[in-house]
Amino acid sequence: GPDRAIKLLIQGNKGKHEVELSNPATMYNSFQPGHKDEYHIENMNSLGELQSIEIDITHQNIKRLGLDYIEITYLKTNDSY
Repeated sequence: GPDRAIKLLIQGNKGKHEVELSNPATMYNSFQPGHKDEYHIENMNSLGELQSIEIDITHQNIKRLGLDYIEITYLKTNDSY
């Protein structure tokens, strides 16, 4: 909702990309415990080999959000990280 900001920073050996996660493909409330959220990030240049992922969450009640892991799948090759 409008009370939260969720940003993902993906760092590769050829650059980095920051994206605000605002339109989940799976549900309307992001990072709710017990749910899987999926985001599609389009038009991103190749970053090379994945080096790190950072997530920045601004939420009035961050302790109630659930985040167990992050999986990134490159759809062209179906490689997952």
